[in-house]
Amino acid sequence: MKHLFSVFALILIQFSFAQIIPSNGIAESKAEWIAIKGATIVVSPEKQISNGTIIIHNGLIEKIGTMLTIPKGAVEIDLEDKFIYPAFIELNSSVGMPELKGTPWNPSPQLESRKDNKYYWNESIHPEINANEIYTYNKQGVELLVSKGFGYALTRQDDGIAQGFGSFVALGNDGDEIKIYPINTAFFSLNKGISRQTYPSSQMGSIALLRQALYDADWYKSQKQSAINLSLDAMNRQMEGAQLFFKTSDKFEILRAQKIAEEFKLKFTYVGSGNEYTIAEELHNTGATVILPLNFPAAFDVQDPYISRQIPLSELKHWELAPKNPYILASNGIPICLSGEANGKADEFWKNLRKALENGLSKEEALKALTTTPAEILHLSDQIGSLEKGKVASFMVYNSDPFLGDAELLESWLNGTRKVIKTEKDQKIAGKYDLNIDRKTLELTITGNAEKPEGKIKLKYTHPSTGA
Repeated sequence: MKHLFSVFALILIQFSFAQIIPSNGIAESKAEWIAIKGATIVVSPEKQISNGTIIIHNGLIEKIGTMLTIPKGAVEIDLEDKFIYPAFIELNSSVGMPELKGTPWNPSPQLESRKDNKYYWNESIHPEINANEIYTYNKQGVELLVSKGFGYALTRQDDGIAQGFGSFVALGNDGDEIKIYPINTAFFSLNKGISRQTYPSSQMGSIALLRQALYDADWYKSQKQSAINLSLDAMNRQMEGAQLFFKTSDKFEILRAQKIAEEFKLKFTYVGSGNEYTIAEELHNTGATVILPLNFPAAFDVQDPYISRQIPLSELKHWELAPKNPYILASNGIPICLSGEANGKADEFWKNLRKALENGLSKEEALKALTTTPAEILHLSDQIGSLEKGKVASFMVYNSDPFLGDAELLESWLNGTRKVIKTEKDQKIAGKYDLNIDRKTLELTITGNAEKPEGKIKLKYTHPSTGA
């Protein structure tokens, strides 16, 4: 039988783990050298190390492998039996952006822009908006991204046809640790957004307006202007080497946007909507990369035969094929990235990611779509996307492999800074114990786990004369 001392020791450990210690005064200095040992380390989509070691020096990976010599004075952290994955990269986010507020409703149509002449004549064309200038730390949004495994986010104000410059952010465990990379990115769409201007009032109008704005920008560049136009000036800067992203709400919008790209000799990375599997051949011919959402439709309730007959076959087909969307595109040689923006909770993101794996997408392709491919698009492969020498030490620690089944996120390492999210209680305290108190034996039965134990005490009575 187990002893009473073990029970009280484990209970003491449990309470010490739950204690919250406020950090007052001068912050604790960070270790120059850190050695993480014993984990299964997923270095890249193609490489995995068992019982590996990561040596971190001032926030960067110095060495990674097995049987490494740990520098003298390094802080050693044992993560035996844990899994380490590179921090994912989200390319479709609005984290840190101010809440969009349109003008109050008015029965009179708004024919003209309310902006002055320094800006474009239509309010849905505002390429001058710079996400770097309006980004603010959003604790809830950052924590949601981190809970899904993301350590980086390309964010922007998701509004309008020419939406403006994006901001690529290395997430931190608090606002002071956020790092913004100086990358030139711009976003477009065919949705006019919150503008109350009457034009455009159709997708055909949105296409015509975007083309007109691009032609205006080209004309503006070739002329000597007496007055500056901030919108056209910003659009020209975007056309001169920016990474261009085009958000779509349907597969056919990609094909329409691609015609604009070909007309103006541009290259778009498309933010897809989830039904691109029907145009895989056309997408392959464009050579474009598509960012795919992991927001698969829920199964229909077909218990009622009358209601089940009302469900269109096209929607049933989409329910069946949506989880296959990443696999179909990847198998057709189309570069893909995966986005968790549409998933409101981490559990939903991981559930749908594993569903995509069950429907043909390989683990290697999925990890590429979350790490190395986004890093290549942003020309940051030498800094992020994998866990290799010289790269930023941003990764997540799990108690098991999250690609294979349910796993708990234990730690986030962002820009070399550790945050313990959940302390895994390895102690298994469930069982039966004999408590000897004043020569009386009490039987203690503990059920549940170390986080939420439940106990029952039973008195073992021994008859003094019979001994029974």
